[in-house]
Amino acid sequence: MHTPEWKPWWIPAVVLLAACTGPEETLEDLTLLSGVWYGTQTIYQTGGCSIGGEDQISSDVVYSITVHNDGVMDIRDSASTDLIFLGEVSADLELSFRSHYSVQCSEEIHYDSSTYEGHVEIHTDYYEIDMSAHEMWCPPECTFDVVYHLRKNL
Repeated sequence: MHTPEWKPWWIPAVVLLAACTGPEETLEDLTLLSGVWYGTQTIYQTGGCSIGGEDQISSDVVYSITVHNDGVMDIRDSASTDLIFLGEVSADLELSFRSHYSVQCSEEIHYDSSTYEGHVEIHTDYYEIDMSAHEMWCPPECTFDVVYHLRKNL
């Protein structure tokens, strides 16, 4: 009877992947992220309610973002200066924000909050933010995924 010989063929592949991975993106001065950011907000239907009869809707957004040395970050509507998000960015450029909102559900107002998670990418001539959260507007049937894609030119 022949017994197959076990060979660790996967080890070179792991070493190869480790060798190809670049350094993690970091930004020493987080305040460089401050400024005006342009992008889109896309809302995707995930529950039984639509948005104006559509499964998804996108709109352009312009935000004024302020980042402090300690990573505390606030995002405001650039036209009205209303606070949209308050959160933080870490040295490895991971984002976490809390958003509080109210929605009219039939005759009642529903109050809730969502946690947005995301990441900043550094490019040669711009920064880019992608972040998203799951929101429950009129629970349990009206749920949506909200995605932001933002960009700041350098």
